[in-house]
Amino acid sequence: MCTIILHDADTSTGACKARGPLSSSLVETSECAGRSVLMSRAFTKESDNETPLPLPERPVSSGPNPVTPRGARLIEETLREIERKLKDTEDEGLQRDRRYWLSRRATMQQVSIPSLPDRVSFGTCVTIKRRGSEREVQIVGQDEANPSKNLISWTSPLARALEGAVVGETVELKLGETLEPIAILAIRSCEN
Repeated sequence: MCTIILHDADTSTGACKARGPLSSSLVETSECAGRSVLMSRAFTKESDNETPLPLPERPVSSGPNPVTPRGARLIEETLREIERKLKDTEDEGLQRDRRYWLSRRATMQQVSIPSLPDRVSFGTCVTIKRRGSEREVQIVGQDEANPSKNLISWTSPLARALEGAVVGETVELKLGETLEPIAILAIRSCEN
């Protein structure tokens, strides 16, 4: 049997002393099998009866949820993977993710990508020239966006600046107080 006794520690000597108004920090003495061990009070639980705070819900956009055909498949695949994992566990984080993706599936609006686009629109691939370098981006849904793969959300400032532009046009992207010119070099239908 173990007993835990609270003492005040003298921080200059490390010795335990009786509690008093001038004490500097609490420590515990754990007495087990005839041995006493001092440990910082900071490393003990306030109460074993405390329940951890629940995870906050993932924020879900209240706006429209357009998705490309690939985006719709990714939502379905993500839900299947979460369901598979939930067969083995009741993990609160997975339950929260499931609720998020069920909500996203319920609100998704699959958008057909034009086969011969003449303007920048949702789902199209656009070759742009920005800050002297060329790159191709695709405008996609919020959950599908991945800027490192040149997949930009339709709600991003760049996508909003490009929306409706035609080849040969230069649009302006507002960055704080400055306007950055972006040239539209090509527009094509993306594989999805």
